[in-house]
Amino acid sequence: MTAPARRPARTVGAILAAAALAFGGVLIAPVAAHAATAIVTSSLDDSSGGTLREVIAASSPGDTITFDPSVTTIALESGIDLDWGVTIDGGDTVTITRANTNNFQQFAFGPELPGQDLTIKNITIEGITGSAGSALYAGYGLNNNQPNDITLSKVVIRNETKNYGAAFNVFQGIGDILIEDSLFENNTADNGDGGALNFDSVHGDITITNSVFRGNAATAGNGGALAIPYLDLPDSVIITGTTFDSNEADGDGGAIYIGQSDGTVVIDSSTFTGDIVGDESAGVALAIGEISGGSVEIVNSTLDELETGSPVIFLSNEGGTFRLAYSTVVGDFPLYFLSAFGSHTVVSSIINGLGNPAISVEFPDDPVVVSYSILSSGPTGFIADNGGTQFSVTDPKLGPLQDNGGPTFTRLPLAGSPAIDKGLPGGTPPDFDQRGAGFPRVIGARVDVGAVETSYPLAATGQTLNLWIPIVGGVLLLGGAAAIIINVLRRRRLG
Repeated sequence: MTAPARRPARTVGAILAAAALAFGGVLIAPVAAHAATAIVTSSLDDSSGGTLREVIAASSPGDTITFDPSVTTIALESGIDLDWGVTIDGGDTVTITRANTNNFQQFAFGPELPGQDLTIKNITIEGITGSAGSALYAGYGLNNNQPNDITLSKVVIRNETKNYGAAFNVFQGIGDILIEDSLFENNTADNGDGGALNFDSVHGDITITNSVFRGNAATAGNGGALAIPYLDLPDSVIITGTTFDSNEADGDGGAIYIGQSDGTVVIDSSTFTGDIVGDESAGVALAIGEISGGSVEIVNSTLDELETGSPVIFLSNEGGTFRLAYSTVVGDFPLYFLSAFGSHTVVSSIINGLGNPAISVEFPDDPVVVSYSILSSGPTGFIADNGGTQFSVTDPKLGPLQDNGGPTFTRLPLAGSPAIDKGLPGGTPPDFDQRGAGFPRVIGARVDVGAVETSYPLAATGQTLNLWIPIVGGVLLLGGAAAIIINVLRRRRLG
């Protein structure tokens, strides 16, 4: 991996200050007088009246665009410009597709004034065979005096092909990006980064929650699902309850690539599986070229990546902080540091290298501090055991990656697993395990090692039996007092 070249630091504060001076020290935000709701009544894309293109052109900042029940599919002849912030609500019944194979973005967000937010929800946007272009492109420069936020909620984007960020591409924008309850599937960057998402020179917080990225590819670049070339202070990337499945990058990061990070990266309660890379040293789940001064935390997550010869997590720490906690990582080289200069801790996690080292460090400076974890290989000079770690455990006795409840697939410890009740005593574990509400993080004597919690009876000990048993419509929890607690589950297949 080649470390990315540094660029001049640019902060939101500096940009806003410059804009304030330009306006005589006063920040001015446009305010919509009366937000209205406009209805699309035509499935056509012409000048016949009531079309999506015409309704958007006639809208005002802050308006909401909805669709008549008769409108379910709109095939666009060309892209639609969004010159101001609106809400587009498809009501879970509308698909926006393409009428031809011309190269265009279905939606291009470039607000003429700052302080305008775009929301797209309850809608499907998809390409057609042989077509090119992003579903959504946003590029509004770094000189606006207020941020423009973007929200995608319950959006499906599939079968798009573009050089960069085929589903959603943002270049030079200030503002927060929220993606929730959405699906990005079979999108391809054919000559650049980000098979689904590419966020380049974005200043703001990026939040992705309860979403699925499946079958996306960067065929000649980095980040099969998500690429972020630079993450600057004080920006953050927060990913929770999300699945990355069978994404592919020719370069670094089969699922996620972050070139250089001075900000905050958190991956929580998420699953990575089936992701691949063209370069065997590129990190099939996560690749970070350089943690310069920020922090990276992976917590309550399962990374079950079986591509032969490739690291699962690949990063170069040049003075930042890395923490892996209450997680399960399985793969040929699960945790691989190119450079280890800074803080690196592993807490209550299972790292199984399938015959290869659980933790690898090419250029060690500072030790990797491991506590109450399970490693498939033995201690080395660059690992500092802080107590309670089980080394050389080649079989942690985990079940297959499957639906064990919650929004993401997990690997449940089997009876007799050395993970049960062997995690960090005390401490501050999360309230719930990877599966979320209804699945307490601690059952039994103390927290289990890995991403999910379970307990099995111990022979001839007289200990209380705590056993999760899936039943129709819920989970049955048997305790020593024979209490019965029914806990409703959300059960779903992967994606």
